[in-house]
Amino acid sequence: MKKLILITLLIISNLGLAHSQVLIALVFGDKLNSPNLEFGLNAGANLSTITEIENAKYDGHFGIGMYFTWMFHENWQLQPEFFFRFPGGARKLPPYSIDNPEFDPILENSSIIRISNYLSLPVHIRYRVWKQFRVSFAPQISLMTSNQDTFYKTLDDEDEVFYNRNSMKELNRFDFGLSAGVSYKLRQGKGVNLEARYYFGFIDTDNIIEGATVMNRSICLYVGIPIGAEKDVKAESSKE
Repeated sequence: MKKLILITLLIISNLGLAHSQVLIALVFGDKLNSPNLEFGLNAGANLSTITEIENAKYDGHFGIGMYFTWMFHENWQLQPEFFFRFPGGARKLPPYSIDNPEFDPILENSSIIRISNYLSLPVHIRYRVWKQFRVSFAPQISLMTSNQDTFYKTLDDEDEVFYNRNSMKELNRFDFGLSAGVSYKLRQGKGVNLEARYYFGFIDTDNIIEGATVMNRSICLYVGIPIGAEKDVKAESSKE
């Protein structure tokens, strides 16, 4: 029960800044580990894009969050996670009108880099298929916390024109989808976990681009780092 209270407090605290959340995880991580429980940090890269936009390209950004794994069976695990930085967006998006007669002609033939950040909560079911290899599947709900559209254009004299715009008011801040992945533990027990995932969003997130259903897609490459697990393993070994 005490562990659940600590986890709840940590999740609530994640509504603040990311560096505060990482600090809390480092301080309390060893208190949240036991033989069947593991707490740690997920960090890595999100390669994101969006659907139904011709020529849209993947764009990569850093993602970070924390996880809590309950090993309730030899081969099965339940792993809720909380990402306080889950990047989305894409490159090479088509321009749209910003309702400014002076800037619209300049930006007419530009391209857009969209960078979105989400708070995200996936709840993974993981199954060990062979030795240290596992597959996972999760429903995932997200809330957009920031967004920036950067219009860029190269003129005839090779000078680049940039225009930054916050378009959050014109986007759907909520997203829901499914995440599936495969992972590998570097050693038995509570070692570092390497994981590759694919996120498939179901919700139209864009109210700007007409005639398209714009949904998030992400390739996620993460390293899962247990916090305090080594102390827990040593403590259990000493009892034996």
